[in-house]
Amino acid sequence: MLKNFKSLLLIAVIALTFASCEDERQTRSYWTTDEAWFQTGKEVDDNFVDAFYFVSTNVMRSFDSLGKEHYTAVLNENERKTLAIEMEFVQKTVFPDSINYFSPYYHQFTMSSIALPENDFQAIYDSVKNEVFDAFDYYMRTWNNGRRFVIIGFSQGAMMTKELLKHLDSEQYSRLVAAYVIGDGISVEDLNCENIVPAESATDTGVTISFNSVKSPDGIWIPVYENSVTCINPISWTTDATPADFSFGGQNVTAAIDTALNVLIVNDFEKPELPFAEVWPEDCLHFYDIQFYNNSLRENVLLRAYKR
Repeated sequence: MLKNFKSLLLIAVIALTFASCEDERQTRSYWTTDEAWFQTGKEVDDNFVDAFYFVSTNVMRSFDSLGKEHYTAVLNENERKTLAIEMEFVQKTVFPDSINYFSPYYHQFTMSSIALPENDFQAIYDSVKNEVFDAFDYYMRTWNNGRRFVIIGFSQGAMMTKELLKHLDSEQYSRLVAAYVIGDGISVEDLNCENIVPAESATDTGVTISFNSVKSPDGIWIPVYENSVTCINPISWTTDATPADFSFGGQNVTAAIDTALNVLIVNDFEKPELPFAEVWPEDCLHFYDIQFYNNSLRENVLLRAYKR
């Protein structure tokens, strides 16, 4: 009987191992398909630096064809179109023709998942994080070809950018031009990762750029940047409180770092009514963190990548 039990146990272990390998193959096979990646229509150029972009939370709630709610995006046609709008906007406004652009359609967690019990949300977060690792690892094996690269993410994408920084091995980190963590904070705990080094100027490399915009301290969005310990001004690329002027939508505005709270205070901006305004505090300008600074970001990526 003991022999039979051992045989059954061995069969069970083999079955579980096979199932695990099958799941891994299915995950990896997704990244081999065109539908897993934003299609730029351009050939990869080995003379260029790469940019790897993670979109923000674009899916509020997600349902499959049977009406069952999922707490990660199912990536149906409508969801993919929504993600593609942001992917294309960032490609066109932040990354010029002299950058190879990669952006994965990852199964991001939905906005409604944030209301789940902490342990449930953490499990979902970890599944998204691991999928992001799979996407980046596939990119490294298949397309990168030893080139230097930029990582950039906005909001949820910024969270994934931080996670990916912790995932990089030493050789990969040696080729990191910079990481742009936009709309999320860098915490003391994050700084325990040796790959996360706060930027101090417009030209340093191997660094992490982080900033969040508010109209006043009342606009700090607690879920993402209450405990931020770093901030750089994406107009002046300084880390002190000196104001920097810029224009947006016909308005002349000023951005200055609150060095105690490590957020950007944007003055003189008249904010229009936004969709899903109830998600953020009244004075939060999270929605604008790429739109405000896209021209400056484009110039800075080129400067860091090619020292122009």
